[in-house]
Parts: sequence; structure tokens; C-alpha cells
Amino acid sequence: MAPAIQEHSSNTKIPMEMIAPVALAAMASAAQNQYNVERPGMAPSPISLNVILIAGSGEGKDASANALLRPFHDFEQKAADAAREARVDLAVATKLWEMQRKAVEAKYRGDLGNRRIADRAARELKKLYLAQPKGATIPKLLFNDATPLAVKQSLCLRWPSALLYSMEASSFFKGGLMRDMAFWNDLWGGAPLHLDRANNHERVSVAAPRMSMILGIQPGMLERFMQRRGREAEDSGLINRFLWASPPPSSGNRWIEEAEPQKKHLAAYAKRCTQLLEDGAKLTGGIDDRRTSLTLSLNAQRVFREAFNEAQWGIRWGPFHEVSGFAAKLTEQATRVAAVLHVADGLDGPITTETLEHAIQIVRWHARQYLRLISPESAQDRCTQDAAEMQRRLHDLRMASQPLVTLKDLQFLFLEASWTRLRIERALNSLTQKGLVISHPIGRTTRYRLFDSPIPASASEMPVGSKGKASEAL
Repeated sequence: MAPAIQEHSSNTKIPMEMIAPVALAAMASAAQNQYNVERPGMAPSPISLNVILIAGSGEGKDASANALLRPFHDFEQKAADAAREARVDLAVATKLWEMQRKAVEAKYRGDLGNRRIADRAARELKKLYLAQPKGATIPKLLFNDATPLAVKQSLCLRWPSALLYSMEASSFFKGGLMRDMAFWNDLWGGAPLHLDRANNHERVSVAAPRMSMILGIQPGMLERFMQRRGREAEDSGLINRFLWASPPPSSGNRWIEEAEPQKKHLAAYAKRCTQLLEDGAKLTGGIDDRRTSLTLSLNAQRVFREAFNEAQWGIRWGPFHEVSGFAAKLTEQATRVAAVLHVADGLDGPITTETLEHAIQIVRWHARQYLRLISPESAQDRCTQDAAEMQRRLHDLRMASQPLVTLKDLQFLFLEASWTRLRIERALNSLTQKGLVISHPIGRTTRYRLFDSPIPASASEMPVGSKGKASEAL
């Protein structure tokens, strides 16, 4: 895959940092309907990848993806052409089937009073209906602007594997696609989908759908989104499931040479994507046990454990302290990337140590990009703002003669959807650590008050120390 990325960058002068994430996610979406990956001691998981590119207008987001996504457009077109050619055959088969059905009905019409003959007629009709001709399924692989319901319908009724692609992803971040964050989280994890059809009260399910994403967004739009819904996206875990990239600006420095563009490695990339799509098309049921599970070699498992422990250290003492949700996904992301690299090269056997180490380096690069874009300082600022808002509302409750409140009281008070239980707990933790809020365990329930509020008689004589975390008292 690397030679194709380098060749595409040489042809277009677009930075490889822009092209590589697109190539990786595109290859993942080509292979995701055929492969899973197993982490040590865990059940198989998808190899799907979500990528977000932050770049301004004119930086080459579309040009970076067009050549890499050509195999997907060609696959869809080829399937549509084949379906059109099969329509005549389907019409003939349907006509013959109708003639057979009428013949069976005529054969038994006058003898259905005889139980043995009626049973025979039922068996023949059942066999006939099981063999009723059906139209070919036309794959729907690429989505650009669709509602979560439309994506769910396509995954359940047409094709269980897809790629959401948009290099101007305003519709995703501002429109209907972002209204159901849990839906996209479930797709990343390969959770089952169920669709209830209103016309015939039928439930259609797909056991293990697969979805990858390639989204491009301009920096200003990302900043506005994070200000508006950033807390909700962080708390839901949606943005933690993306590999983030902000390539260096190249507009004004991409000089095209007279040399003929090279396409040798891009052609090999396209051929491999097409092969994976065609092989994956044989598994349209989307059933996990029909997918090949890629495992890590024994040495690679050791490397995985070391990387996992390093990420845990980073959460507790290192740079990921304020973005623990993102860091918790790093080793899973690394195994997914390793699986994609393994499949792209057509390798056999377990995933090697070299491949996993290469994947870990790729994910660490994306993690540095994330920390730069969604910095711990920004997260701390949002936490400080939340704590100040919590303090104001606790003051208002005290003025309304309610100095003691429970977590449920606060959940009812903060009716805004963005104020999740986790966000409320974080604000309480911040205030208790600063000594501004005191917690009182009364029976099995913990109540909270501002430090300068009088202690009601019903409260415990020994409040939890202000240095304890609110979550520890819950």
C-alpha cells in the first residue's frame, strides 16, 4: 500500500499525510466484510476504520481520495450492469414459475378435501415458493449524504458493508447524520442492526454490519462543532473512534511537472481492493463466523500487551489523562490497522510483530494529531466551564431552599441532552477536588452541597473529604 500512496503523492503533490489515512480506511472498507481481527483474550472485532481529515479548502481532500475510491465506484457500476442484464432472465424465470404455480393449483383444485392429497399439495407449493425467482441484490457501498435510517435500511436490506465518504462533511457534522451518535458507535463495533418494516410488520436484521468512514472537514467548522456539541461527542465516544489527521498546508506549493503520471502502484492498489470486494461479496449475510479471523503471532501478542500497558500509563500519568476515552481505543485501533496492512499485502498466517509495530507507529502519529487538535488544555477548559456552571446551579438551588441535592436531582435539573451523567459527575469531581462542594452519604444515597451552605440536621456528621472524587461516593 505504501508504494501506491507515494506514487499518488508524487503525481498530485498532495502530502502523504493527506493520502495515507484515506488509503488505509478505503482498504479497510474493502476488506471489512471478509475479515475480523482478534486481540489477545478478546472476541473477534471488525477491522473497519474511521478517519477524519482537517484541512482547508483547496488542500486537495477530494483529489487525494478520487483515485483510491475508484475501485468502489467500478464495483457498484459493474454490479448494476450485471443486474440490468439479468432482468430479462428474471422475467423469463418468473413467468415459468407462475406457470408452474398455476399448474400445481389446477392439479389439486378438486381434491383438497382428501387430507393426504391436501398435504401433498402443500408440500409441492412450499417447495415451489422456496424456489421463487428473486432479483439480484445491487450492492450499495458508498454513502455521502444520508440519514441514519437510510444507512440502516441499506445495510439490512441491500448490503451489510459500506463506506461513508465525504470530504466536505458539513452534512455529517451539522445535519441528520450526527443526530444519532450511538448508531455510528454501534456500527464501528459491528453490533447487530434490526429494522422493523411498517408495511408488513416484518423485522429484518443483519448480525454483523460493517461501516468505515472517511470524512474531511475545514478547521473552522470543526472548531464550531466542538464548541456546540464537542462535549456530547466526547462523552458519547464518537470522536474517540476516529483516526485524526491535520496534514500540513500544501496549497500554493503543489507544482505539477511535465512528467507522465505513474500509475503502476495505484493500479495494483485498485486491483487488490477489487479482489477484496469481490471476495467479500460472497459473504453478504454479514455473519461473523463466516469471516476469517486474523490473529496475532505470539511475539505480536507480547507487543500488543506492552502497547496496551503504555496506553494505560498515558491515561493515568501521561498525556492522555484528560482524553482517556480516546486513549482506551488506541490498541484496538492498532490491531485494526495491523489487520488492514496484513490483508493489503496478501499475507498468510498470523499478523507479525513487524506489521503490528508498524501499525502502532501509525496510530501513535494519529494520536499526536488528536492531542494537538483536541488538546488536554481544551478539555480542561471545558471541564472548568462545566464546574462553574454546576456551582451556579447549586447556588440557585440553595437560594430556593434546597441546599442538598442528589445525582438524580442534578440529572433532572440539567435537562439539556449534552449534559450526560458522565459530564455531571466530572463537574462534581472538579468542585469536590477544589473543596467547593461537600458530599454527604445519607443511607445509600449521596447528597451534595456547596461548602459554605449550612449542614442540615439530616446530613451525616462526617462528610466525605473534599479531596475525594464524587464518583467514588456514588
